[in-house]
Amino acid sequence: MAITTVLMMKRVFGLSLRALQGFVDTIFKLMVLPLRCPDYSLISKRAKTVKISIKTPTRGEISPLVIDGTGLKVFGEGEWKVRQHGADRRRVSRKLHMAADSVMHEIICATYRSAVRRILRPYQL
Repeated sequence: MAITTVLMMKRVFGLSLRALQGFVDTIFKLMVLPLRCPDYSLISKRAKTVKISIKTPTRGEISPLVIDGTGLKVFGEGEWKVRQHGADRRRVSRKLHMAADSVMHEIICATYRSAVRRILRPYQL
């Protein structure tokens, strides 16, 4: 799975194997993860046995895009307490925004954030 993901990143960003290794290591550092990217020679060996397919958009007819947002209630340790003793603490909820292709029924993008009342602009999706 890790090799497949790294090879997809190589194909999407058009990086050489050594540049790819440095790129993935930098991502791990920025995310403060104690992980290291596989060595470029190992990636090269595994690339011969792994098939990568990335869907590219067709140049044909443009599909309609469906955008929706829904509220999700987060259950936690406070849910039982509220049922038993009443609502004395703040409820937590999240908002899920999704954009889907209405013809292929594929999710194009999705965001998950705290439920704050504000306008979600198209570039934020």
